[in-house]
Amino acid sequence: MEGLCQTGFPSNPVSERSHELHHLRENRAQPCNMNDGIATGRTAIQHVVEPSREPRHTSRHPRQDSPRSRLPDAGGKRRQSTSVDLEDLHLMQTAKITPSGGRPRAKDLDDLSKEHTVHAIDEFRCLVSAKNLFPNHTEEGPLVHQSWDLTSEALGEQLHHHLRGEMQTKIKPLTEVMYGFRSGHNKKTIAFNRKLAEDLKEGARFAFKDVENKKGLFKHPILQKGCNAMWFANRRDEGPSHPEYFNPLRLETLAALLTCARTENTIDEYLTGIRTDVPFTVNEYRCIYETHIKSLQEFAAHTAKYQLLDKILLRVHNVGRFHLENAPCLLIDADRHRIDTNSSEVFPDVHSGAQPISAAPMSTLSKAVLDAALKEYEEDSETETEGEDGDHSE
Repeated sequence: MEGLCQTGFPSNPVSERSHELHHLRENRAQPCNMNDGIATGRTAIQHVVEPSREPRHTSRHPRQDSPRSRLPDAGGKRRQSTSVDLEDLHLMQTAKITPSGGRPRAKDLDDLSKEHTVHAIDEFRCLVSAKNLFPNHTEEGPLVHQSWDLTSEALGEQLHHHLRGEMQTKIKPLTEVMYGFRSGHNKKTIAFNRKLAEDLKEGARFAFKDVENKKGLFKHPILQKGCNAMWFANRRDEGPSHPEYFNPLRLETLAALLTCARTENTIDEYLTGIRTDVPFTVNEYRCIYETHIKSLQEFAAHTAKYQLLDKILLRVHNVGRFHLENAPCLLIDADRHRIDTNSSEVFPDVHSGAQPISAAPMSTLSKAVLDAALKEYEEDSETETEGEDGDHSE
């Protein structure tokens, strides 16, 4: 009767079961009520099983009083703490990394870098003014590169001059002392210096360790000492830092040592008997440098059987590295103003054969000189070493 009053049909087990399923679907469609019940049950269980705990961390930010949740939200990551003051964060981002402040400035650079930077900025401003006042990101890059290219082209000659000047300054005392030039202005001193300069240039005598007897071609200690002073002065110098250029030493580097490092140039300064500054210009000394290269090539070809030039180049590097780790660059007695030749590295000094600047013709090594050098090596080849232990052949 109860089922008949409610539906108008007699009740049966099937209809009652359908009615229960209908109510179950309605309950599932309302997850909030179920979740509330489940959450309430869980809360009760937690209350019974374990005591309540304080939050692990509470933000001390004055504008945030609510504690941080102990667990991240479902499906998300834990939010970053806001306990760091925004003002403190700003200070950390602008930390001082250069002497002038947070950003690199021209005044923080060394003189050479500053000169290039200022010149490049000037070029860039001109390019923007002349080509495109509003370059986009794609157009800005080529303008920057072009400004640096123009800067390098404009200042490149100054860099060359700086390098040659540095070589002259470092090796000038070596040439004056090791070749035996005298200081003074009396007639005897002037005559002695002039005669010595002429003799050294005659037949490329200054290329030999024994200048008088012309023995020991490419074994004058001045080039090894010059190499040490110029490229192996410390562990951060070009020699140890760039082995791709200096291990072994290159033929052109030996020619540069002779030409730029005051060997040829200083001898020219004494041709008048009194040392006078001779301009070390490209126009005057480029041809001499090229003559040294040609002479080295001739020497390499003439002694190819024993690869003498390769051994010389390798030995210069090895002695330079050993010298860098075990000895000062220039062992000069300041009181006596002389070089301690007992510890000198005897190493190749490239031939020159160049005549004084006033006389344009220059001579290269003759075949007789090359033959004599080859014969000398064949008769005493055991004295040649690779210089790995700092040893230098006599």
